[in-house]
This record gives sequence, structure tokens and C-alpha cells, in this order.
Amino acid sequence: MRIIIQRANQDFGPYSIALLERYIAEGSLTPHDLARKEGEPVSASLPLSKLLVQCGGTIPSLGNPFQTALQNLKSFDLRLLFPWGTIRSFSWLKDRRLIYLASVGLAPAIALTLAPGVWAGYWAIALYFSALWALFFYYLFRTPQVTPRLCFLCFGFTGIVSISLLLMLNRVWPWSVLMTMAQSTKFLPRLVGMFFGVGVHEELCKASILFWLVRRPACT
Repeated sequence: MRIIIQRANQDFGPYSIALLERYIAEGSLTPHDLARKEGEPVSASLPLSKLLVQCGGTIPSLGNPFQTALQNLKSFDLRLLFPWGTIRSFSWLKDRRLIYLASVGLAPAIALTLAPGVWAGYWAIALYFSALWALFFYYLFRTPQVTPRLCFLCFGFTGIVSISLLLMLNRVWPWSVLMTMAQSTKFLPRLVGMFFGVGVHEELCKASILFWLVRRPACT
């Protein structure tokens, strides 16, 4: 009996059961690696530990897991967490993907730091996530009907119109009462206030532009 190991969509082997047991004991393979019998399709893959048992093999003892974790921690290269050499060389500035990812992650913190007040930080975060949703909507659901103009319309309405509408609704009965309940220290009033005073009308305001687009497809 010979077994094929699958890693990162690549096949390795085939290996004998004895060799696989040795590889697991050495740490080259893990019991969770996908494996299948030679000649079987990829859809028949199973965790290596389960397949070995089915084929009459055994799972070698991996020793004390705490001792293994401690050894792995000791062998961990701290340069992965603190790559000072790479930072000082400024070579990371050439990696556009890293710059884009860092920009997306740090933008909210930068906006809150630079905002002149809480209200400005609130608006900055709202517009930021609205823009992210617009990009997500455009790139993930790109069709002839999904245009940059349409995404910008959704972004502008969600980030500006719907937020303004929410702030006004919070001052009007019955939403003002529900908002007061949402700040209650008691469980039941707080639950009702958070559900009906925050969740429902907030999501309806954000989705209202989509309801309008569905009813008037010609606007796209």
C-alpha cells in the first residue's frame, strides 16, 4: 500500500506506510496533512492520521505537546516580528501590496488621531468603511450593470445621506425613546432599544439605496 500526500494543491509521493510513520515522528508531516491511496482521485483525500489507521498503520507519538510548543517558541526567529533590518533598508516601500494593506489597516487609526473632534472621527470612520464597501461591491460583483458611477452613488448615499438621516431619526419619537432604552442598564429595555432603535433602522437606512436601485434599474 502506497500513499500520496497533498500539500498546497501539489501531490508528493507515493510513500510507504512505514516511511510516512517516520516522517510524522520527525515532524516533516503532520497527522492533519491530506492523503489518499495511490490511484484514487483527489476527492478521496482524508487526513493522514485517519488514512494510516485504515491502512493498518499507527500514528507515532509526538511527545509532550507543551515541550514541543516550548521548543518551537525557542526556535522562533524574532526577526519575523521585528524586521528592523528590512525596515531600515526601506525595501518595503517597493512592495505595493504591503503599502496597500498597511493603508487599509492604518487609515482608521490615522483618521481618529487627526480628527479635530469625536464627531469628525465618527464621520471619517463612516466614510472610510463606506468607501471600502463600494470597492468590495465593485470588484467582487463586477457586471455590466455594476459601474464605478453606481458604486460611487452607493458610497455617497450610505456614507453621507444615510448617516445624516440616522442622526436626525435618533432625535425623533419613537426612535429617541428607543435610543434611551438602548442606553439602559437593564437587560430587556437595552435589548429592545439596541434591536429596534439601533440595528433595524440603521441597516434599513444603509440598504435604502439598494431598494431604490432595485425598483429603478434604469438608473444604472
